[in-house]
Amino acid sequence: MGLFDKYLERKLEKMGYAKPVQKGAGFMATEIETNPNEYAESVKRGDYKDFIDCFNTLPWLYAGAMALAIAAPKPKLKIYKRTAEDKDEIINEDINLRLRRPNPFLSYRELLQITVINLAISGNHYWNLVGTQERKYPQVVIDKANPPVEIWWIKPEQIEIKDDPKDFIKYYEFRSSNTEEPKKLHPSEIIHFKLPNPDSYFRGMGAMQPAKNTAILELNAISYNKNFFKNDAMPPWIFDFPEAPTEKQFQTFKRHWNEEYRGPKNKGKFGYIYGGTKIQELGKLPKDAQYAEMRKMNREEMLACLPGSVPPSIVGLLEYANYSNMEVQSKKFWEDCVMPILDLIADKLTLNFALHFDDDYYFQFDYSDIQALQEDEERKSNVAVKLIRHGIKTPNQIRREMYNEEPYPEGNQYWMELGLVPIGTDKDDKSGKAVKVLPEHAEKKQSFWQDPTKKKILWETFVKRVETQEKSFGKKVEEYLSEQAKRIGEAMGKEKDPKSINSGRLFDQEKEIDRYYNRFRNDYTFLAKQGGEAGMRSSEGKLYTLESKEIFKDDLAFEFTPELQAKLEEMIVYSGTTINEKTMKKIQELLEMGMVENWTVEEFTQNIQEKLSELAVTRARRIARTETAKVDNWGQTEGYKQNEFVEKKGWLSAYTSESREEHMTASDQIVELNEPFIVGGEELQYPGDPAGSAGNIINCLCTTFPEVGEI
Repeated sequence: MGLFDKYLERKLEKMGYAKPVQKGAGFMATEIETNPNEYAESVKRGDYKDFIDCFNTLPWLYAGAMALAIAAPKPKLKIYKRTAEDKDEIINEDINLRLRRPNPFLSYRELLQITVINLAISGNHYWNLVGTQERKYPQVVIDKANPPVEIWWIKPEQIEIKDDPKDFIKYYEFRSSNTEEPKKLHPSEIIHFKLPNPDSYFRGMGAMQPAKNTAILELNAISYNKNFFKNDAMPPWIFDFPEAPTEKQFQTFKRHWNEEYRGPKNKGKFGYIYGGTKIQELGKLPKDAQYAEMRKMNREEMLACLPGSVPPSIVGLLEYANYSNMEVQSKKFWEDCVMPILDLIADKLTLNFALHFDDDYYFQFDYSDIQALQEDEERKSNVAVKLIRHGIKTPNQIRREMYNEEPYPEGNQYWMELGLVPIGTDKDDKSGKAVKVLPEHAEKKQSFWQDPTKKKILWETFVKRVETQEKSFGKKVEEYLSEQAKRIGEAMGKEKDPKSINSGRLFDQEKEIDRYYNRFRNDYTFLAKQGGEAGMRSSEGKLYTLESKEIFKDDLAFEFTPELQAKLEEMIVYSGTTINEKTMKKIQELLEMGMVENWTVEEFTQNIQEKLSELAVTRARRIARTETAKVDNWGQTEGYKQNEFVEKKGWLSAYTSESREEHMTASDQIVELNEPFIVGGEELQYPGDPAGSAGNIINCLCTTFPEVGEI
């Protein structure tokens, strides 16, 4: 019988509804009404069974502990051996194989997840290390030639710890339901994982010790709710007859009422009663209104008691979450909840498991692939810039060590602060080749960017610029579209007759285009200047990366003329017009739908505002990607034109599996600088050119390269 059933029977007995069958052995078997501040006794073994019953019964305790368990196997557990110089990773040795398959019926993932769950709930978990030979306490020694061949986990309630004044732990006593006599296990046969507990040297403290009273309160709430619907549910109204009806009259009235007015098919029907009968509606009691608030508080307390305090958004509670703080909560979940538990497990394996194989082995989890823990790109970029500006690292060293990217030509130079001029070559570059310093007036040869490696690096730097800018640009576009949806909803709320609603009154397209222009003019200008500078650099055989834009900030070559500003402003207006035409089209579609379905003004207001708000996120993402890539590509093309040696440009297709077939076909197409590319049967001056159709330019990550000579 589970914890909830035992508790529910006890409470129902007091209320006169049920008779308890038995009493449990754990803390829930004691009287409910205890003082929460008086808990000081040691945890009994029976309590651990109750802890697991709580995990099985209380949804938010289950959700929080399972979130920890699901996350636990994501980082790879690595094994290293200490050496005189450094360390060597251990792969495919006996110790690896033992963890990979603990026993014939258990995988590593299952073993780790159940370990994390028991640690989170009870603060304790045990592994039993089984050797090839039968061993009896106390004749147990660690034999590296005969290490454990199987690992089995043991429930916390099945273990008793027998302490010893000399050896600290004399032995572990294992009690199985299949045997009457307990089995003595030597400390070397047990790995005891435990969370900190200031009240005990031998037992850890999990979430359920401090959350006992919260669990009891939550079970009270569930019991109340269950009893309400089972035994104490109040009808929504009562009928007051002027005289006591006969049984026949009552049954006739009851049948007539149920047939005519109850159920969804009778919703909205006109009802009446006769013979002086009165109907009285019953209201809710004040305590019912407090019920939801109490359960919400219980939920938050249980999550807070789990190791590190599991953030609400991790278990799907999004009422306090938005895009920004969800990222913070995800990082907090890993840093404060998951990593401390996994690090504790790794330390315990080093202390109690590695010694069975080699004294120099140790365990460590690798968190480098966990997305939530990736270093902030802007901060990382600032560090990289400083390392280059102070001559500490070369650009290629930064690419290799911080970004895991391939080196690029001329990237092995060290730079110094005075004018940032080359001061030497990185002789230790992995290629082993010294790189020449780029002369100012070098003679050009054919096809510098036609080299496949250079071309891919050029595309990667373009994508990094675009992805960095589209994040901030996308947030601004989403805000613009959300505010726009709110304005449309407010205008709709002022309408009086749903049949006379006019889309022109709801949505002033000209004003919205002006808003778009004024809001994003500076963003477009920044993107265009950055693209122009990138075009100038690539026409000189150099790269304009997030780092180099700082390095070259005092030596900018691209001239953003008034003529270019005018062209850019036309582009902004065109983009604003296209975006708002699609908004108008969506409004008209919703108006037509509402007319067909006979929406009220309130329904029009709610449905249109909700639909436009929902679309804001996906539209903003698509607009940000399309516009940032387009403006960067336009700026690059204008940058080529400011270099007298560049006469042609080439199409560089995106290195992604999603790249359009027509765009891959156009890759390496070389045209005169002022001539268009032919892509999918359309003439495009550059990728994203608004002269193309939507299917040819939206979300395009293609770029161009200048046709310049080899140095």
